Amino acid sequence: MKKGLTAVVIALTFFLTAGAVSASSVDESITLHKKLLKDQALQSLQEEYPDAQFIEEDVAKDGSVEGITLQGPAPPLTSLRVYAAISTHYPQYEYFALNQLTSIEDHGGEEMYIVTREIGYSRNTSRIAQMNGGNIPMLMDEAIDLNGDRIIDGYFRWWDASGYENGRFTYQATSINAPWNTMSARMNIR
Repeated sequence: MKKGLTAVVIALTFFLTAGAVSASSVDESITLHKKLLKDQALQSLQEEYPDAQFIEEDVAKDGSVEGITLQGPAPPLTSLRVYAAISTHYPQYEYFALNQLTSIEDHGGEEMYIVTREIGYSRNTSRIAQMNGGNIPMLMDEAIDLNGDRIIDGYFRWWDASGYENGRFTYQATSINAPWNTMSARMNIR
């Protein structure tokens, strides 16, 4: 496992430091970022939730998600945090401790992605991610199941802060249902 992870890190380092990036290579880069985080995040999640797993969402044309059964109302948003960052200057994930306020590593460069973790469900229209006060787009998300029941309990979300050298990342979201609470998290990125 460690040899495979090392190969991914080396490939990612080479990829991030290569000159100009085409649209297809950006997609490949994001896929590598996602795989790297999934491998490491799952190990971390399983320390707290032994049955945790990612749920691959294959959305059908009718909007249903293959392999997922609706079991009732979605759980409210109960936890939101800035989980990790990866960038051209630091081409491996820096994972943030629960109460950490500033990254330790020096990030920035052509590419920088910040990952948040939500437990519960937030409204699509309520999610606001910003870097230095400017809105940044969500690139992708990954569903997580904490107890192995194939019911989505939350999401990892990737935000594109490419082009920023440093600054303050903030994220807020509002629960999709009662108590309709709004949660926020922030991280100073060096």
